[in-house]
Amino acid sequence: MKAVVPGVSAIIVDNVRKIEKIVMVQREHEPWKGKWVIPGGRIEFGEKIYTALKREVYEETNLRIRILSHVCTFDLIIYNNKQPVYHFIIINYLAYPVGGKLKAGSDASDAKWMSIKEVKDLINKSMAPKILKIPLRKLNLI
Repeated sequence: MKAVVPGVSAIIVDNVRKIEKIVMVQREHEPWKGKWVIPGGRIEFGEKIYTALKREVYEETNLRIRILSHVCTFDLIIYNNKQPVYHFIIINYLAYPVGGKLKAGSDASDAKWMSIKEVKDLINKSMAPKILKIPLRKLNLI
């Protein structure tokens, strides 16, 4: 039996008052291998949500963050031949960097600041997964 996996993700912004860029990572492994997404990952057993978020962001981007607010929580089920292969519950937060230098880390082949226009272009070309679209819509960024 497969289990539901709790996860966290962060929309890391360049400017809290006027968001022009967000941190994006290119996934090195499945799910979403090769796709650009916001940083995040699984919550480990016994780990608190904020601790997991800060750990995942640091592992993928080398950035230390301050968490500002909860954006949304959603479930995401990925199917293959009409059969569920992944089931995530994603808790998403808005954050900004307070330390570190942006670079790709574990599970990321690349990491960079992307303008909102660049992110919209990815989405319009159907090159962005739902894990990116849902929280950005909640913030009215796309």
